[in-house]
Amino acid sequence: MYPKCIYKDKDFCIPENSKHQWMLWDKWTAMGKDVGPVDIMVVNGDGVDGYGKKNYGEEMITTDLDAQAYIAARCIAEIKAKKYVILEGTPYHTGQNINGDAQIALHLKTMGKNAVCYTDYKVDLNNRKFHYAHKVGISKSSWQYRATPVAKELVTALLNVDEVGKFDGVFRGHAHYYVRVEFGHHFGTILPCWQLRTPFMAREGPLNFIPKHGYVLVEVRKNGQIDYQRDIFSFKTIIKGVSIYDKE
Repeated sequence: MYPKCIYKDKDFCIPENSKHQWMLWDKWTAMGKDVGPVDIMVVNGDGVDGYGKKNYGEEMITTDLDAQAYIAARCIAEIKAKKYVILEGTPYHTGQNINGDAQIALHLKTMGKNAVCYTDYKVDLNNRKFHYAHKVGISKSSWQYRATPVAKELVTALLNVDEVGKFDGVFRGHAHYYVRVEFGHHFGTILPCWQLRTPFMAREGPLNFIPKHGYVLVEVRKNGQIDYQRDIFSFKTIIKGVSIYDKE
């Protein structure tokens, strides 16, 4: 029995969401209200789930990559920004030709938004520079190593300052948990995610891969002062199982 179709657009059906998906959507729309309009919104990769090659797409609403990109663009457009920067995620999720994250940017453009897609991104705000990219190493062995991958990214950036310039902060994604490290006046952040716990997470690390959701807001004042805010939250996880048809 298929889930009830509650929304139809562009010739595809969005089925009825689970309780936790609605809770996540409420948090997303609340973010837009709390933050208000921003100059730049960076979506740090894996804006689509992809074809689901390893599990034949059984966990997805649709395996149509363009449909996924359209849904993502509709969600992203809820946040008001002067510019939307969509970064390329891992090829398993986004595909390569054409990249699903690039399709998100294209759909945003058709909605009249200023949107671009890059592999990585450098931004200069009042002479403070930040670097964004999706991929970063993930610690599967133990929690105490979670800060190591982004610390390595930060130190590598400082070692290559002659080639890439100085970065006050680096941002990465991919790991689905939140980490922030600082060395002197420089910081590195692994950003939280907007995906619920999946069967893959339950299989690979039942008590290790519990996603942390939320966002980071960075404001640079005219004098160069960096105001860093984060809103991190998580849901109580039902250990009895993870199912896309779970309506509890």
